[in-house]
Amino acid sequence: MVGVYDKLLSSDYYGGAFQHLTDNYADISMYNGFFPEYQEADSKNLPTTNTLVERVWLGIYSVVNITNELVYNIPNVVDDNFTDEEKNELIAEAKAIRALCYLDLLVYFGEHWDLNSSFGIPLFENATNSNFANVKNIARSSVEETYQFILSDLNEAFETGVSNSGNEYINNSFINALLSRTYLHMQDFTNSLVYSNNILSDTSSTFMLMDNYSDVFYNNSTSESILELTSNSMDPTELSLYTISRSEVIPEIELINSFDSLDTRRALIGTVDGLDGIERLLKYDDYSSHGNPAYLIRLAEIYLYHAEANYFLGNLDGALADLNILRQRAGLSSYENTENLITNYINENRWEL
Repeated sequence: MVGVYDKLLSSDYYGGAFQHLTDNYADISMYNGFFPEYQEADSKNLPTTNTLVERVWLGIYSVVNITNELVYNIPNVVDDNFTDEEKNELIAEAKAIRALCYLDLLVYFGEHWDLNSSFGIPLFENATNSNFANVKNIARSSVEETYQFILSDLNEAFETGVSNSGNEYINNSFINALLSRTYLHMQDFTNSLVYSNNILSDTSSTFMLMDNYSDVFYNNSTSESILELTSNSMDPTELSLYTISRSEVIPEIELINSFDSLDTRRALIGTVDGLDGIERLLKYDDYSSHGNPAYLIRLAEIYLYHAEANYFLGNLDGALADLNILRQRAGLSSYENTENLITNYINENRWEL
């Protein structure tokens, strides 16, 4: 299981390429360097030879492979000190991570918005026993089949539950969050609202928004992180390599100009003492040892899920209230009415995340 978390934080997945590729493609960032694979993402011209895309695809499937080994082999372990309850919990943890991987693959490489599409994702669920000659090329499953596989893993993890506390490992709030996100992609807004409500209405939860937005990123494992993959100088990430050390993945000018002057989230874009005067993305501030964590899901994101589900279910006042919670934390005045609500939602999503 430790190996699963290590692979999740690899430079091909949440520790680098997976995030840089998306931000370049979606005009959150622009590319200011010379690597063609990054230039192609920035220009939205992705040929089949793009190595960044290949790295992400293989990086995610390498995590899937380890989770398959765990799911298949844990039941076969004979050890009187390894109880069935512990086995089931580890399997639930592995399945929750496998579900995350397949949802990421589907959103990146499949037609995830169309439940009738045949372009889902190849679903591997059997162990290779570390012999990759055992891996057979298989066809894509449909989008609906892919979603059902993801939901099967998540529902089993939800029913079993995990006892991990804190936010450095899979916890029950993460499972609820991923169920909410999955149903949101499926446009099943009723179920999405149920699972985001499970988190937001949990009075016993230790998760809460930080008063200061920047504190989420300038401190480790805050109360706002539902799942945060920790890193250090002995196990570094590439998250600050391109964004700070080398000013190659830098904020898009349009993004910079879109912030209100009073928005405290704007403070996460700025110059760095001792480097050139180019404004950088400052979330990953440890550019000396590169021990930057990856923030997989934060509580702020749950408010956005909740707002989107409320909006499409016709509860515009509820969606407005969700957005205003984030607005107020950012030091801004609340939206006064539901006019332009979907545009405001899209903007808040971009500024917050």
